[in-house]
Amino acid sequence: MKDGTALKSWVVYPARTDKAGVVIVVHENRGITDWTRAVADQAAEDGFIGIAPDLLSGKGPNGGGTDSVGSAAIGQAIASLSQADRNERLDAVLAYGKTLPASNGKTAVVGFCWGGGTVFAYAGAQAGLDGVASYYGPIPDDATLAAIKAPILGLYAETTAASRCPCRPPRTR
Repeated sequence: MKDGTALKSWVVYPARTDKAGVVIVVHENRGITDWTRAVADQAAEDGFIGIAPDLLSGKGPNGGGTDSVGSAAIGQAIASLSQADRNERLDAVLAYGKTLPASNGKTAVVGFCWGGGTVFAYAGAQAGLDGVASYYGPIPDDATLAAIKAPILGLYAETTAASRCPCRPPRTR
C-alpha cells in the first residue's frame, strides 16, 4: 500500500488453463477467518481467482493483522478503518489482482455483513469493478448507489431475531 503496509491476503487459484476473473472476498466485522478463506476457496472452485484480504493488516501489534489483534479488540480495530482506508486497501487488492498472470482483468467484490456494506461503498468509489455482491450489508445512500457502475446483487434474509445480522438492517426504498 502507499504507506508501506503489507496487506496480507489469502489467494486461491482455480484449476484451469485459461485466464480467470478475480473475486475479492471482504470479511465480516470479525476480521479474516477460516470461513472467509473458505469463501475464497469456493470462488476458486467455481473458476475464479479468490483473494481474501485481511483488511486489519498493520492494525495489530507489531504490524500484524486479525491474528494478532485478539478477539476482544477486533471491534475497535474494525472501527478504526474509515471507508477511505478500506477503499485504499481494496484498491491495492484490485491492482494486485489485475497484475496476476492468470487474471483476465475482470474483478468483482463480495462482502458479508460489515464487508457487505464495505463493498457497496467501495463500488460507489471504484468504477473499475465488474460486479458487486453484498450479503446483509447496509445499503448505501442514493448518491452512492447512483455512482455504482457494476451490476449489483444484494442478498438479505428475513429480518428476525434469529436471522438478523449485527449490522444495521437494510434501508427500505
